[in-house]
Amino acid sequence: MQVARIPMSQDEGEAVVVVQQRNPITSFALSQGMQHRSRKLVTTSYDNTVSIYDAPADCFAGPEPPPLVAKAQTQLRAAGFVVCFSPDSRYLAVGMSTGEIRAWVDPSPTCPFGRRLTALASASSAFSI
Repeated sequence: MQVARIPMSQDEGEAVVVVQQRNPITSFALSQGMQHRSRKLVTTSYDNTVSIYDAPADCFAGPEPPPLVAKAQTQLRAAGFVVCFSPDSRYLAVGMSTGEIRAWVDPSPTCPFGRRLTALASASSAFSI
């Protein structure tokens, strides 16, 4: 199990989230809005996976939050170093150690990652999107 310390708003401070994931988290992102009373938490790790978790509001409360189980995973060709949502949470992007940036749009309950967009590539690792 891995622990992610997520900075929340200035008033709320930091939240601790536990995810059921074997390998260390290299990057994570939390969606902005609550959809169906939860937010989306996305993690990347050295085993080349991107995982999506439903993060209900109550998972951020208390000293020992229950572990979250991945709702969906996808395999990348390389480790993800950075992940982010667009401000409206419609787009998700992952930057990999190979320099490739992969993006998805319009996630839904039946397709958690959404439709994959064209991948972009650069000559070095992607550390920022």
